[in-house]
Amino acid sequence: GSASLHLLMLLEDLTVQMGISAKSDLLSSLHLVGFSKGAVVLNQLLAEFGAAGHSDTEALEDSESPPALRLLSITRTMEWLDPGISDGNCVFLTDEDLLRMAASRFRRCHPMTGLYVVLSPFQLALDSYGFDYPEDEEACTSEELGLDLLQSVMQEENMPLEVEYCCFNREPTMQTHFRVLKEFNIQHILHSVEGEGG
Repeated sequence: GSASLHLLMLLEDLTVQMGISAKSDLLSSLHLVGFSKGAVVLNQLLAEFGAAGHSDTEALEDSESPPALRLLSITRTMEWLDPGISDGNCVFLTDEDLLRMAASRFRRCHPMTGLYVVLSPFQLALDSYGFDYPEDEEACTSEELGLDLLQSVMQEENMPLEVEYCCFNREPTMQTHFRVLKEFNIQHILHSVEGEGG
């Protein structure tokens, strides 16, 4: 089955286990966060959001619509925290058609789904970075990560994407990578999204 279906089933099971209503906030306001290799899961969901088989606005809210669109209808934000993978491929989704369709669906959500990327020097190499990388541990450029393509497509589709650079005053170590979790401010994002939703 799909990642969207698995996640929906997990959330629905949680509501049963916790004895709460299916109409509760748990199934109405979802924030998806992927740290490090967790980016793979977010990319799979992003691809499913783009590939789902309906194009009409009503499909987002329809209980009979594909799992990806049902999940999208409750997804308030997606946050990639210092995303990285070890197989040399792009970190972010590179299928432009899927990205454009996903962006179109994000814009139709009410409130619109927020997209956030947080990167540290452990994953991203910037020209202005002042520390040296150990041999064989050079970080990738934004183009190599696929971030440039993601930003370009989202900008063309008028879909806001916020990119934050974190810990660039630190050496590119695993400790810096995990410090992103400590410094990540989910409350700031929640307040931002709630403000936009009005």
